[in-house]
Amino acid sequence: MGPKAQQLVRHSAQDFIYHTKNFLTRIYPKASRIDSSNLQPQEFWNVGCQMVALNMQSPGVPMDLQDGRFQDNGRCGYVLKPDFLCDLDCTFDPNNLLTHRPFYLHIKVISGFLLPPSNLSKTNTANPVVTLEIHGVPPDQCRKKTRVAKNNAFNPQWNKSFLFAIKVPELAMIRFCLQDHIPVVGNKFVGQYTLPVTCISKGYRHIPLLNRYGQSLLPASLFVHIWYD
Repeated sequence: MGPKAQQLVRHSAQDFIYHTKNFLTRIYPKASRIDSSNLQPQEFWNVGCQMVALNMQSPGVPMDLQDGRFQDNGRCGYVLKPDFLCDLDCTFDPNNLLTHRPFYLHIKVISGFLLPPSNLSKTNTANPVVTLEIHGVPPDQCRKKTRVAKNNAFNPQWNKSFLFAIKVPELAMIRFCLQDHIPVVGNKFVGQYTLPVTCISKGYRHIPLLNRYGQSLLPASLFVHIWYD
């Protein structure tokens, strides 16, 4: 089902959306996928699919997006999809958004606090780098990162500003990903936090961090400033 649904999303998105307006749709992996890897749920949410089957035992970006999507209601039940995906007269196509006015999201990553090193670090400190990822319709997909703060996990300072032009904020998710830069080896995952763009509040905010299994890394956090128009 997964590969067939992906073809429909990419080549017949409007027909797929028309189907999901009238029927509950469940997406599940191809039967031959025996390694417990996960589909990327975002592309199916973009066309109104109500259920995307994931392997809960497999951590990674798909599960981060799944958990983040339900931040919208405090993780207490289902989340309503955007009204335009239910409108019978809508001609929305996630792959063609020429008429959509962008939503401008400004984020300044200021600093971090008590950040843990990665499991591969041979010291008690880290070289933290933060990546901001936008997951949504194809034109909105992007990622931007800070510089590496060398040997400072206690209170690293970045003061790096980012601007995202998001055409469909109702479907967009933002993922704050913290990595530890290890010379020669490269960047290794430390923690993340994912939530819908529409859940973000303006002003100075502390972003809590979760490990790859969704468990809290408190008191570790990122300090950011958020603005949008």
